[in-house]
Amino acid sequence: MELISIDDVRAAATDIAGTVTRTPLLPAPWDAQTWLKPESLQPVGSFKLRGATHAVAR
Repeated sequence: MELISIDDVRAAATDIAGTVTRTPLLPAPWDAQTWLKPESLQPVGSFKLRGATHAVAR
């Protein structure tokens, strides 16, 4: 299995900038060590917008 690099992550961030809403990390009320990323705040209500935008940009 090939792992992604930090350069891959930075390239994806560049690809989706301006298209995808930046969503906050929120602490889970049931566990202080768990954080949630509410992707339902995206215009389409899903994290899939990130992957689709990055794929089209590539």
